[in-house]
Amino acid sequence: MNVLSTLISIIFVACFLVRVRAYNKPRRSIYNKLTQEGDYESFAELIRRNREAQKDLLQNELTLFIPTNSAFQEFTKPLHSDTAFYHMATGLTILDDLKSTRGLSSVKHNFPKLWITKTDDDRLFVNNAEILLDRSDYIESTRHPPDGKQQVLHVIDKVLDPYVRLPKTTLTAYDFMLSIWKWNLDIKDGVSNFLHKVNENGLAHLYQLGGANTYLIPIDRSIDTYKFKMLNRNTIFGHIIPDFVLFSRPTRKNFNYETMANDDNTYIVISMDGTETDLYVYSSTIAGNEDNPKGTFRANIIKANIPVYNGVVHLISEPLGIYNRTNPFPFLPIMAKLAADPTLDTFFELGERTGFNKIFTTHNVSFTYFIPNNHALLQMKKKGLTYSENDVELLKKHLVISDVPYSMERLLALSKNSNTSGIRLKTIGGLVKLTVLEIDDTYYIKYNQAYIKVVRPNYECTDGIIHILAAPLTNLH
Repeated sequence: MNVLSTLISIIFVACFLVRVRAYNKPRRSIYNKLTQEGDYESFAELIRRNREAQKDLLQNELTLFIPTNSAFQEFTKPLHSDTAFYHMATGLTILDDLKSTRGLSSVKHNFPKLWITKTDDDRLFVNNAEILLDRSDYIESTRHPPDGKQQVLHVIDKVLDPYVRLPKTTLTAYDFMLSIWKWNLDIKDGVSNFLHKVNENGLAHLYQLGGANTYLIPIDRSIDTYKFKMLNRNTIFGHIIPDFVLFSRPTRKNFNYETMANDDNTYIVISMDGTETDLYVYSSTIAGNEDNPKGTFRANIIKANIPVYNGVVHLISEPLGIYNRTNPFPFLPIMAKLAADPTLDTFFELGERTGFNKIFTTHNVSFTYFIPNNHALLQMKKKGLTYSENDVELLKKHLVISDVPYSMERLLALSKNSNTSGIRLKTIGGLVKLTVLEIDDTYYIKYNQAYIKVVRPNYECTDGIIHILAAPLTNLH
């Protein structure tokens, strides 16, 4: 009996020790997990290319958002190793805490914030990537306690793209408009027209604010002369959704969000709809006035989900809250205007004689035509001045073909954003470098060393716009 009791005791102790040993078996640190498990090999490769990111991962308290291998396979853009930092947030934030968190700071604070969204059905997103809840909340220390720092790993289904290389300062939505060329967006459109109107109306601070907002910014080619004039303070307010950071996937579709256009006279709401490959926004002006008419307006999202330090930017196909001008009367086509205006017939006859004017009837596009008036050409002749180009080359240098014509206001805005280097207009005769200035309510074009007065800017036509000049855009000798 004693032998049996002893044997049972030994077996019990052995089982207990096995359980204790199994329970106390050390788990892999997150660094080892990432670098030794095949499920994370794509992110591990990113870490291997960045020594500083390795150091952060080995030493600091972090919250990590790790994309799956398939997420990296779907990401087709070139991937810089600094992108690793945008998947590493300071501090320890577990899933339960993420549910009440709006944004986290990257270990590189100048990167955009990592924006957290909890949906109505309790899904969690960081920016536009979904957190895979059943594979997340892996918590481990960098080293054995008490020396180690705790870290938590969350698995996500998309690579987090900051769209910008590691900046030297934090970048807001206003910085985005000022220097859109810094962002790797795979599109050529600028936003200088909208930026000019933001500054003109004294609303730059709305785009520089801290906090968490959604900014809808229309691209330049969508803003013709008419829409440029119609962009006012309330219209601009209607492009900002305050206190919500709306990334496309987690955002509730067909749900109205209030914009900053929310006072006694104007009330504008915005909703989002569509799929990830075909997104658009609806703007509804529920209360308005003559300058901000009631109605519903739609714009396609050209580029979605661009994170900035104070929220998210969506580039849209056209400004919201402005009707298209459907009746061009009393405007005429450019050729009809030139043929009927006796002050411009010299340039018109030059185009007729050379056959250049045919271009206006064979292209269904928008034209910007810089035309010296008869007086300018007559004075040039009286002074014995001439130009080195032949007649057709001269005409080509004065004509720009584009999706949207260049108003003087737009050219002025582009000039101001060029940091005194001038703008390069792509005329059909090649690039022409110029700068537009406004002095005492009069526009001037600086071309080479000459300052040419714009006698009449923005003469609107059904197929474009004419700017009447006091001298041609050429070197006279």
